[in-house]
Amino acid sequence: MVDGYAYGHILKSVAPSLPANYFDYNTEKRAESVIETCNNEGFNSPINASGITSGNARLNTLLLAEIFNNRHGLVI
Repeated sequence: MVDGYAYGHILKSVAPSLPANYFDYNTEKRAESVIETCNNEGFNSPINASGITSGNARLNTLLLAEIFNNRHGLVI
């Protein structure tokens, strides 16, 4: 999760506002883009970009849980 690639693949599936060139960004820009996309999609981001790049497992788990609680992508 430190480099933001995993968030890109997750958000690409559930958040249409993810920039098309997301994977071309550097690590810090990808982390900022994840937070911006979460805010645009209405997810309550419990962390900031430095929380993603620091690799804090608990903070990244909180953000991941927030994404899946709001947009799990399952069709009921």
